[in-house]
Amino acid sequence: AAAAEEEEEARRLQAEVVGSASPPLLSVPCRLVRLLSAQPGVLQLHRDAVRFLPDPPCEAEAASVAEDRSSCVEASSVEAARPRCWPLSLLDDVAQRRYLLRRVALELFLASGRSHFLTFEAKETRRRVHARLLSLCPQLQRRGATARWEGRDLLEARHAELVDDWRSWRISNFDYLMQLNTLAGRSYNDLTQYPVVPWVLQDYTSETLDLADPAVYRDLSKPVGALEPERADKFAERYRGLAQEYDPRAGEAAGLPPFHYGSHYSSAGAVLYYLLRLEPFTSEAIR
Repeated sequence: AAAAEEEEEARRLQAEVVGSASPPLLSVPCRLVRLLSAQPGVLQLHRDAVRFLPDPPCEAEAASVAEDRSSCVEASSVEAARPRCWPLSLLDDVAQRRYLLRRVALELFLASGRSHFLTFEAKETRRRVHARLLSLCPQLQRRGATARWEGRDLLEARHAELVDDWRSWRISNFDYLMQLNTLAGRSYNDLTQYPVVPWVLQDYTSETLDLADPAVYRDLSKPVGALEPERADKFAERYRGLAQEYDPRAGEAAGLPPFHYGSHYSSAGAVLYYLLRLEPFTSEAIR
């Protein structure tokens, strides 16, 4: 019902905005991020709505989309670039995000539960859009909204309340973990920052598990790579070897700074591998 209401309100405002002669309050270039794609366009802020206008595709892009639609890629999974309009009255929250390790993105959360991930050319552009959204949407200033914080500050501001909700059974384990992912900056819209869940068990041989037995669970004070002594020693030896070779005074010839782990536990490739049999991840992997 909330999604249908959102769509209806968006169509109404889209018609009003298109028919209005008044210019937008703010107009900036941006990209709308969807899984592995980032659609370039323009973001317009109006008094009642946020509007995204995609750039017209070049000939090569149009041919690529046409080829995708005629090949084994499901037609329903290839999302055509289209104008979008989101009512400010249905904007429930906004979070400052990173995109490709740069603090240049915003994620808009609507009352229906949907979210939209936008990235800008510079941090200053994001700041201007964020400030204007706060001024236009009083609901973003309410207690508990994430709009005022970023990064670790956001996590520290909201985590205690979230833990209390979880301990009091007001939210499930899954809801707690997903909200924790959101506070940490992860998003379903960006495969490079897709939500993750912790590996908590270590007993995979018993026919039944006693969840009250601490021996069932892994040591959460250590990363997965340090759970087995042999692997921990291997990574520690790598760190010591790199530390001996690293000289920060040597400039470009300094070598690699010392580190324990050379790969990340989550990446776009890993997400597509595990979700390969589920659309739209199947088509993303094919493309």
